[in-house]
Amino acid sequence: MTAPTGLVDPLARELEALGAGSVSVDHVGCRVRGPLSFGYRICMHSRLASRVLLPLVEVIAKDADELASKVAEIPWEDHMHVEGTLAVDFTGRGMGIDHTKYGAQRVKDGITDRFRAQAGLRPSVDTIAPDLRIHAHVRGKGCQLSLDLSGGGLHRRGYRSEAGPAPIRENLAALMVLDSGWPDMADAPDAAMLDPMCGAGTLVIEAALIACNKAPGLTREQFGFERWKQHDADAWQTIVADAEAAVSTPRRVVAYGFDADDEAIELARANAERAGVATSVRFAVSRCADVRRPGKVRRGVVVTNPPYGERLGGKPAARQAYAELGSVLRGQFEGWRASVISVEDAFFGATGLLPDRSRAVMQGPMEARVIVAEVAEPTGDLVNRIRKNRKRLAKWIQREDVEVYRVYDADLPEYSAAVDIYRNRAVVQEYAPPAEIPADKAATRRLEIAGAVAHVFDIPAHHVFVKTRRRQKGADQYRRNEEDPAICIVSESGMRFRVDLSSYLDTGLFPDHRRTRALFGELAAGKDVLNLFAYTGTATVYAAKAGARSTTTVDMSKTYLDWAQRNLDLNGIEGRQHRLVRANVLAWLQQETRAYDVVFCDPPTFSNSKSMEGTWDVQRDHAALLGQVADRLRPGGVILFSTNARRFKLDASLPGLTVEEITRQTTSADFERRPLHRAWRMTKA
Repeated sequence: MTAPTGLVDPLARELEALGAGSVSVDHVGCRVRGPLSFGYRICMHSRLASRVLLPLVEVIAKDADELASKVAEIPWEDHMHVEGTLAVDFTGRGMGIDHTKYGAQRVKDGITDRFRAQAGLRPSVDTIAPDLRIHAHVRGKGCQLSLDLSGGGLHRRGYRSEAGPAPIRENLAALMVLDSGWPDMADAPDAAMLDPMCGAGTLVIEAALIACNKAPGLTREQFGFERWKQHDADAWQTIVADAEAAVSTPRRVVAYGFDADDEAIELARANAERAGVATSVRFAVSRCADVRRPGKVRRGVVVTNPPYGERLGGKPAARQAYAELGSVLRGQFEGWRASVISVEDAFFGATGLLPDRSRAVMQGPMEARVIVAEVAEPTGDLVNRIRKNRKRLAKWIQREDVEVYRVYDADLPEYSAAVDIYRNRAVVQEYAPPAEIPADKAATRRLEIAGAVAHVFDIPAHHVFVKTRRRQKGADQYRRNEEDPAICIVSESGMRFRVDLSSYLDTGLFPDHRRTRALFGELAAGKDVLNLFAYTGTATVYAAKAGARSTTTVDMSKTYLDWAQRNLDLNGIEGRQHRLVRANVLAWLQQETRAYDVVFCDPPTFSNSKSMEGTWDVQRDHAALLGQVADRLRPGGVILFSTNARRFKLDASLPGLTVEEITRQTTSADFERRPLHRAWRMTKA
């Protein structure tokens, strides 16, 4: 049995429930042993499988020609009539075959050559509804040939004539319903399943099929084995009769679907009629925001595939749709369970729900995640720790008038992330999890953190931005995230700064350098100052506002220098004495002739930017850099040097400079437990 990403393990459990004695699992599906009738049973009852393949023979060949020749030796006349139709599906690589169409053609050539040699005729090809569908999988020099008992994807139940925009596959829809816990309450008279954005009704119909105990195979017109010459019609008729006898239509509506599009609702009703569950479902036109819990229903599940991306008009609109969903869930469905699909963590995070678990799946060509959550007040160790940290920092925040600060930094080992507050928004930066932590578990924890932060700080969930932070290499640190930007203005020490919470890994303002910037400002009054590797120029703003005689801001990124100019403009700083220089710092220092009184130098840990010759490594190259900076420093001048490199060791032989480490003095209350940088004050003799 084959299954899409994310459905293999649930399929294995389903097969065991159907009576499989032993199930082996790999990344593309499951294998079981049993009689032909068990293969029929899977075709009838599996809600999750894509195809059911019956292995016929394995062919060993060195190339495509030998493969075709050996396929021609197989007695295909035992499987189909020469007047019948044929289709071949091909997967894998080997035998010099790199293209699936070519591989399928060579297998088909072998089959038709066999018939031509035996009967002087050859079967026709029908890729839509053939009498015999063969699946060929090549790996190395081996080609496994199997009969496709299903005859096409089992997710095609047959009840959807049209699916509407961005349809969800029926087997993925079934997984979402099963994951929600619906089967455990489907018989309860006060329980229901509900989809507030149902589209063509697939999720609602799958929930009704489960509640009615109606096998998904009963809605299909035909399976691949029905025109196979070795088909056991009696065994199949027994399975069909048993499945029909097991159907029990509830005397109530068990599933509800709502959608703002009246055409989608009409389509959903027609689909439910074809599926034979029309009396068990109810569809109505309604915006998600207006959906209410049905009057006699006390408990249940909400299962939904919200619109996203281009289908809705872009990512901000998608995030808003998920936020609206979260609001409806908390307002109308407290105590229920929700199963939601999301193609981006940020979308689900906008619901404000804390997930119980999640699994990676494919929604069409897009990677997605099915997330299950309780609709309940968030509680637990994580919520308590974030709340405790907020309370601990409260007096310091008020005294210092701080709008940007760190409130959590991997305090609990199982929740390895940093959380920064930006006035009325938050950024969750997940540290890359260890390899032994399953990806689904790591994603669930990441979403839990986002939900906990939204709850504790009463921040709209779509104002919590989630990122994954790992060791940066080369241009990765500056590579743009594809998520839409969330730009706002924050204040610090009476100054205003533009931050972008989603477009890049960093936001434009490093909260750990708050005191370093302040010290730079204190030293700058009446002085000529230089800001190297200046990023968005926040330290320059401090210096200019403190009354620096001149400022020079150097960075090789046009994006960040434009950003720095906006920060200067926000604070009313103008004049020719404030220079912005786009240049490679190392090359620029070799050519610069001016002298400076104060220099702030916070270089990257590593860089291989194409604007540089070679690479930059702060441990390897800092001594040479500081020597060049010292050459531009007037007697008595000061360098403030900082780095985030964890294992950094300062070169002890820096001629002409008196060095004092000031890490503690530049570390504020929100970073005391886990300092992010180290800093030194260096004075020229």
